[in-house]
Amino acid sequence: MNMVGWRGLVCLVVLMSALPMRAESVVVDSGCAATEIWVANTRSGDCDDPPRLSRCTDGEGWQKAKLAELRELPPGWTTCVWIHGNDNSDADARYQGQYLMRRLASYGAAAQGVRVLVWSWPSEKTGAGPLEDLRIKARRSDSEAHRLANFVRRWQPDGQVTFVGYSFGGRIITGALDDLAEPAEATSVSDDESGMIANAVLMAPAMNNCWLLPGNVHGEAVAQVNELLIVKNSVDRALKWYPIVAYGRIHSGPQALGYTGLPGMSRLGDDADKVEHYNVSRIIGPEHDVMRYLSSPRIMGRVAPYVFGPSSDDHGD
Repeated sequence: MNMVGWRGLVCLVVLMSALPMRAESVVVDSGCAATEIWVANTRSGDCDDPPRLSRCTDGEGWQKAKLAELRELPPGWTTCVWIHGNDNSDADARYQGQYLMRRLASYGAAAQGVRVLVWSWPSEKTGAGPLEDLRIKARRSDSEAHRLANFVRRWQPDGQVTFVGYSFGGRIITGALDDLAEPAEATSVSDDESGMIANAVLMAPAMNNCWLLPGNVHGEAVAQVNELLIVKNSVDRALKWYPIVAYGRIHSGPQALGYTGLPGMSRLGDDADKVEHYNVSRIIGPEHDVMRYLSSPRIMGRVAPYVFGPSSDDHGD
């Protein structure tokens, strides 16, 4: 293998790995908004099984929960669904969700509350080689998208829901949104219609940059949201090597959406007005690190309006 190949393989070892802060207790200072944290765990069972739900409450810690409880959102609250990237344990996912909740809460007005639902999917290392491990996670994220879509159909949220995903998590979101464009199977979901108003934020999404265009793999996703923010990083050293994961060669096929943004947006027609790009290369630099995104006041300041609506002057930073 030549020098370029070795360098690419080294980058692939960390590709879509967020170098997460490991699990530790998080004291949530809710600032102006009330908060609530949930987890939908898909790390066990068959791919068609519903996730195991739990919620964290003051004084009681993590407790099992039911879907009916998730539907009971207090008036004036909004829901943010957080979907992590590769090589994260369940503890990592919970930590990131709690951290995101704390960051978002500082942007909410006094009358607003935010519920963060963490989608905790099996992204730990598989024991396969670095390249094969990433390809396994890519395939797994596609199946997780279908699982998320089925969960949303059962959940039937009423009101605004903002899906925020990092790396492979962004791929899960757009796959689920595309799936939701299809009619639900009567045997697996309720006949009632959801009143969900969806927004999406894709942070450094690890997926083909053409997939959101009409006629492509996730070509119906944009039509399912009111607003879509693509947070790209044109100097991300890991996403630069994404074609090796998808095609086996660096110069074959499309680049990652998180590296280039969405090309050919005119093909979206009127839906192009829903899409905004935010290049964070000068903020993040070349690292593929989720905590750099979540801890950046500038990035969270751009994300918060997708959760709460137009940003307030007092954003707590």
